Amino acid sequence: MKRTTLLAATATAGLALLSGCQLLGIGNGGDGDGGGSGDARPQESQAAATSAASAPAEDDGGQAAAPETGQPEPDNGSGSPGVGEAVPIGPFRGTSDTTHDTLYFTSPSGKHKCAIGPDDTGCNSSALPADAPDVPGVDGESERPNAVVLQPGRKATYAQTGDPAYEFEASNPGSGKGKVLPYGQAISLHGTTCTSARAGITCTNGAHGFTLSSERVALH
Repeated sequence: MKRTTLLAATATAGLALLSGCQLLGIGNGGDGDGGGSGDARPQESQAAATSAASAPAEDDGGQAAAPETGQPEPDNGSGSPGVGEAVPIGPFRGTSDTTHDTLYFTSPSGKHKCAIGPDDTGCNSSALPADAPDVPGVDGESERPNAVVLQPGRKATYAQTGDPAYEFEASNPGSGKGKVLPYGQAISLHGTTCTSARAGITCTNGAHGFTLSSERVALH
């Protein structure tokens, strides 16, 4: 009888100990939240690391760095008509007393010879487009034009000047040639600006002007 009582007491004590272990969460890997899995925190750390790895890199200013495209830098205006860097006009001035107030220049191709004068601006050209319309010549007869002319306050027009009127000091034979105005450069005088570009020579005065090339002429 005493042996039976002792065994019963031992069994009761064992059950109590087991229940205590379960209440404390021993052996189930819990993190104190009522039965959560013991590997929950490692999963959260792994997710955070993955998110950080996929986030875009930032530059020194705290902005997301733009991806490199590998595209070249845009051309600095040398291919755009009417866009150019202003340069000193001294080298383009006429050399005589009567031409010092006029700027003379030649296109890089040598086909267009131009002048910016106090009364008008124009270019004599040996390569006007084939579709250029005939205009009145110096004798009044209809002729193929050999120039484009811009006068202040007026729309630019085709013209036939007879002898070249806008070449470097045309009235002073043997005085030399007009200086080349390189692509991407511009000169200004008397309210008119002329720019050299691969697309052509552009001269403007206020709302009017022209763009001249061997392929096309735009007058406005």
